[in-house]
Amino acid sequence: MQSELKEIKDDYAEIYTSLIDFYTKHSWTSKRLADEVVSLASKNNIKEVV
Repeated sequence: MQSELKEIKDDYAEIYTSLIDFYTKHSWTSKRLADEVVSLASKNNIKEVV
């Protein structure tokens, strides 16, 4: 269970780090950023995005 939680935490960290990098390099609208969050989450089998 602990290893699964760590893996999930690492997945979230990777996704959000990538999003922040993209967001700072591009002038995306908040809608574009939200779309990217959903896209990356679905690619990583994350069912809920906060």
